[in-house]
Amino acid sequence: MDINQFISDVNSVNWNEFGGSSFYKSEGISNTLIALARVGEQLQNVDVDRFDEEEAKLLYSTEVTNNLLSAIGNNHRGSYYPATRKALPFIIQIAIDGNYMIAKNNAIFTLIDLYHFSPECSDGSTSEEELKEFVNGTIKTMISENRDIFVKFAKDYPSNAPLVTDLLEIIDG
Repeated sequence: MDINQFISDVNSVNWNEFGGSSFYKSEGISNTLIALARVGEQLQNVDVDRFDEEEAKLLYSTEVTNNLLSAIGNNHRGSYYPATRKALPFIIQIAIDGNYMIAKNNAIFTLIDLYHFSPECSDGSTSEEELKEFVNGTIKTMISENRDIFVKFAKDYPSNAPLVTDLLEIIDG
């Protein structure tokens, strides 16, 4: 994935055009999507003095994912806002073509969460039913179209097999 093009594409979206609850903060979306794409390179800068290296990496990558889910929704309530419609293709791009295994993992975790979360559309821009159909339909289509990529990912990195299994269960039921 060309990270410079990714950053340019993310920054070209007008996140202010979307609404949500009073918790919606459009200014955080670009930064959190870019942080997710770059989580592998950012791990080089994580302060590991307080933790062992693996724990520090896990904590940092989890924080990046939680920040993204909180930017496009309310992670604590398990909901997402209309901005997810524009953020979803970027998350999918990272899951399929990310430059770092940990970025791909976190993008897959995010997709699984979004599939199970509920929409929150208090701004009236779309109905919750329409947004849920869009998000879940897009995720299902992406999984179907890229199944071989995810299966290979699980084979190449066996520790990721349970994560990929969870993703594939969305379409395999």
